[in-house]
Amino acid sequence: AAKNGDISMTDQVMVDGVRTTAGRLSFLNALPKSIRTEELLTDPDAVVGKKKLQQVLRTLAKKAPGDFANSVDKIKSLGFGYAYSTGFSFSLDDFTTLRGIRDKHLANAAPVEARIRKQQKMKMLSDEAADKKVVDLYAKTTKDINADAIKVLKKSGNKLFAMHQAGVKPGWLQLQQLVLAPMLMENAKGRIIPVPVTKSYSEGLSTSGYWVASSGARKGLIARVLSTAIPGVLNKQLANTLMPYVVTANNCGTTKGIALDINDSGVVDRFTAKSVRAGKTTIPANVAITPNLISKMKAAKISKVVVRSPLKCESAKGLCSKCYGVADNGRPLEIGTNIGLIAGSALGERGAQLAMRVFHTGGVAGGGGEVVGSIDRVSQLLKLPAVLPNAAALSPSTGSVESVSKSPAGGFDLKIGGQEVYVPGGRGLLVKKGDKVRRGQKVSAGVINPRQLLELTNVDTVQRYMADELHKVYASEGIKRRNAEVVVKALTNLGRVEDPGDVDGFIRGDYVSISAINAANKKPGVKKPMVVEPVLRGIETLPLDQTTDWIARLQYRKLKETYIRAANEGWESDIHGLHPSPGLAYSAEFGKSEKGPY
Repeated sequence: AAKNGDISMTDQVMVDGVRTTAGRLSFLNALPKSIRTEELLTDPDAVVGKKKLQQVLRTLAKKAPGDFANSVDKIKSLGFGYAYSTGFSFSLDDFTTLRGIRDKHLANAAPVEARIRKQQKMKMLSDEAADKKVVDLYAKTTKDINADAIKVLKKSGNKLFAMHQAGVKPGWLQLQQLVLAPMLMENAKGRIIPVPVTKSYSEGLSTSGYWVASSGARKGLIARVLSTAIPGVLNKQLANTLMPYVVTANNCGTTKGIALDINDSGVVDRFTAKSVRAGKTTIPANVAITPNLISKMKAAKISKVVVRSPLKCESAKGLCSKCYGVADNGRPLEIGTNIGLIAGSALGERGAQLAMRVFHTGGVAGGGGEVVGSIDRVSQLLKLPAVLPNAAALSPSTGSVESVSKSPAGGFDLKIGGQEVYVPGGRGLLVKKGDKVRRGQKVSAGVINPRQLLELTNVDTVQRYMADELHKVYASEGIKRRNAEVVVKALTNLGRVEDPGDVDGFIRGDYVSISAINAANKKPGVKKPMVVEPVLRGIETLPLDQTTDWIARLQYRKLKETYIRAANEGWESDIHGLHPSPGLAYSAEFGKSEKGPY
């Protein structure tokens, strides 16, 4: 009937007692029977936009991999066909400004802003504090306006909103500027201008609004030039750092893992590190975690689960398949997969795309600025500078905050466990007298310096912190947490020999792979294990620090130094090692597997 034009693809019809539409039936028929669900037929909220389509395709890859190519082709044909035949387009009506919603919330915000500015004028608030309060006020107002507008747009049939829901342009921030208002903008230095632009581009801006918006546009132009350069360099450095992290075994045999919340999306497709008691059944260790398994755990009131992680992998070289988890097709990674390059590229390439967001959203505050600004934070985490600007003060010991006093130099002097801690001016305190703190805990605002955290705690704490911080930046972009963990594993896998013990070939002061030494210490005959002190090196120097394979080092930089040191110290190059460059340079055996497993 739909093909004959008797009904539309979105008209509700009854088929075998089920209320659905011809469009939903067409989509379901493109999928194999094994993954067709009632939800896709009947749930009006199950709109197959970008995210929902990714879910469906992921399920398809896991449960019916043989049908994947054929089903994807059918879905593609459906989309292309109906995009053409329906003549989907938008009109001037779709640009109509939702003045009622916007002006109602702005009217509520106006007297609050007036009170703040009055307090500023009476010197009850500093200029900076007043500006911050105004920015916070209009950030919340923007959120409230957007929430109400989305409810209206969902019911209105607005074509621009339909495109946004489908996951194509315009993005929400672009739509907000067209039918509501740009609101808060950033200037070229990344500072949020405390004067909102309160008219939409559809209406036309006031003179003052145009002036503020031009600052945002300039911010976008500058960000496009500068911000894309930073992720590009990081990508190259990441690639050289992570290149040796090849899957070298199916299972390293570790019983260690990391605890994740059962609702964390990063739990899916990992393996359990320990057995889990879920009601009357026991889920053994090394079982792949699926959505069905998570449902069983939730039913058993399990809130956290210990999963395998690249951070805890005990492979002497590279990583094992179990510690990473299964691929998107539901299968374990094959030996020889360069998961290091895959993980590094996942972070590096996405960074360049994120950097473009400020340009495409015209400098609107939050228009990618939060994430793009975090590229600087990512750079800090990956380069690990010895001195970190605006670093938080950390507690030197576990105990109580014995005293808090203003410092003559500005800031605060704290005493914790009998030790003095200085908090520089401009950094808010997070503790007060009498509070209990643990060693390495933040006692002031600011970001933690991983080097200082390592001095006060241990490498496990540093790994967990760095993985969490990286994941914060990329989680909203769909980047898997375990990719961040692979990167952190590489950054924290270097150690300095303190005592070579019974392990031959090393002297005090040598830099070694912690994974390799941990494996060497477990070998039969080693009565006195090697003692290694973890060392943090950033991605600028780590590709050189982590190997003495001279051909592998020539892939990166400092070629002259490499040649001189290699000649003086008798370095060798392994054409059957994990780094591809020596094998490519020698080339005679490249592509043959008889002499090596990779």
